[in-house]
Amino acid sequence: STLLLTMAVVVAAPVAAGAVPDATWTYDGTEATAGEAASIEVTLTADEATDDGLDPLRPMAYRHFLLDGDGNALTDTEVTWTLGEESGTATVDADGAFLVPDAAFRAEDLDDLTGDGEVQTLEVTLDDAGEYFLFSDLVEQDAGTTRTSGPNRYATAAAASARGFDPGVAAVYIASGASFADALSAGPAASHRESPLLLTAPTSLPRETREELRRLAPAEIVLVGGEAAVSAEVERDLAPYGGSVRRIAGTDRFDTAAKVARDIWFDTTVDAAYIANGRSFADALGAAAAAALDDVPVLLVDRDTLPTSTKVTLDVLNVQFVTVAGGTAAVSSEVYTEMRDQVGAANRRFGVDRFATSAALVTREGSGRTLLVATGLDFPDALTAGPLAGALGADLLLVRPDAVPDRVAQRATELAPRRVVALGGTSAIQAEVLLELDELRTPLTPLWREALIAGGDVVVNVGENVSE
Repeated sequence: STLLLTMAVVVAAPVAAGAVPDATWTYDGTEATAGEAASIEVTLTADEATDDGLDPLRPMAYRHFLLDGDGNALTDTEVTWTLGEESGTATVDADGAFLVPDAAFRAEDLDDLTGDGEVQTLEVTLDDAGEYFLFSDLVEQDAGTTRTSGPNRYATAAAASARGFDPGVAAVYIASGASFADALSAGPAASHRESPLLLTAPTSLPRETREELRRLAPAEIVLVGGEAAVSAEVERDLAPYGGSVRRIAGTDRFDTAAKVARDIWFDTTVDAAYIANGRSFADALGAAAAAALDDVPVLLVDRDTLPTSTKVTLDVLNVQFVTVAGGTAAVSSEVYTEMRDQVGAANRRFGVDRFATSAALVTREGSGRTLLVATGLDFPDALTAGPLAGALGADLLLVRPDAVPDRVAQRATELAPRRVVALGGTSAIQAEVLLELDELRTPLTPLWREALIAGGDVVVNVGENVSE
């Protein structure tokens, strides 16, 4: 979690012609004159945590932004900082940001912060008269492009779960890691319940899945798929790890997806759904993550057939709009038209290949959010991305093991993520790809700068006198 801070910055108005060319800048009661060093005590208090996708396993750093009255960065300004017994200097970068590293706690310790929180002193000299803003938050000290993975698909799913979910979740969804169809629908359902998706072998419960279940201690385990996908023996083995275990299964993959959707959204107003080809994972992986972010189900079709179970579920859930993942090679024009006529409205999101389709399915504007990436040439790692995307507020793009496709690189740049998380080991996504992705992110860009300055956290007094 990142922090919302209790602070106020009070600054003088711009100096009028003929006035004394000094401006005072008051921060937390400390006043300085332009040309003299301002010594400012900054107190960061964990008043309210927000779901901004910070990794609870990484050390934190204090991030500050130093701007003039127009919101322009005071680039190259040097700041001396003191935090406890540590001290050093930092230089304001082109985004107006500078870091004070080695915070004395990790994100997992935020609940222990009370009262005044962590106090640090900043000293900065302002050369010109005018308005100035200083505001702050917490970030991961070494945030950037990271990898979440394990030695196999089950371990990677467990690592993704550990990254996004704390013990005591309402549920854990379990699906086969040997096939993709059941996990496609399970991901958005798990996300709706703020719960992870773990994978199992068809006839045995992997050690990594057992260990993560033990850590999570869920109130319920939901097994998705029939016994041909996950055996009765695995279902029995799950019993010690949850308060209860139940199975959702249909007559086929289409019926299973429909039953998962009705299980979660039957009593809600869902309005929309994503539609994917149930025989191919290429376009469906991006659809599952997008559905998790939108809190709507994924339903499956054949390329040339709208299954009865899917058709009925669209009516039962009163879906008014469907988004079809993939071009006509994935879902034919006839099936698209049939669904559009049934629900009233539809659109199709696709690209020249599965990678471009994953980019087309990400519709949000750049916001500094976390970006998840997974290989598009296999399905296990991307299957668990849906619940993690929901937990982190993240988008998912697919890449090649050895390259970032051009359309994906373009979309990643547009998204302006502060952080990129690659799902899977080096056989799924090579180290060179992570380096390429790291060049595409914008880790310290204060995209929320204007909203913060306009809000109640920063106060600007216009006039000769400065008061709090």
